[in-house]
Amino acid sequence: MKEWVSLISNEIMQSNTFKYVPSGNSLTINDYDVNNEILILAGRVLGIALNNNKIVNFKLSSFIWKYILERTITIEDMKDYDEDIYNSLKYIKENDVKDMDLTFVYLKNKPLCENGDKEKVDNKNKEKYIKLILERILINN
Repeated sequence: MKEWVSLISNEIMQSNTFKYVPSGNSLTINDYDVNNEILILAGRVLGIALNNNKIVNFKLSSFIWKYILERTITIEDMKDYDEDIYNSLKYIKENDVKDMDLTFVYLKNKPLCENGDKEKVDNKNKEKYIKLILERILINN
């Protein structure tokens, strides 16, 4: 069983269905090369490995596990993904944002919510902003 899980895990890694996150610490789904059959196989192999107490050869990011288990994704999950973005979001969370001139937009002026380009981030809604950034980068990228 151990050898089988190891061989299948290696083949899954060779498929490019997963890619390293910017930090290089763990894996996420490769949006540019999604293969649903391999994702289903990976899920089954993970299930078999967990049920049989075997180790798989790939480390999924914490936010993927949380998403699968329907747990809340937090700013700490961004640390595993990209420490620079994590530090920026943590700074926003812990400091006064009134002079930062932020709106609810992401890269290339993509609104994070309806009329996001018109909505200013302030100290009352910065938690909403952080949540939307986390969802955009980690889940809806």
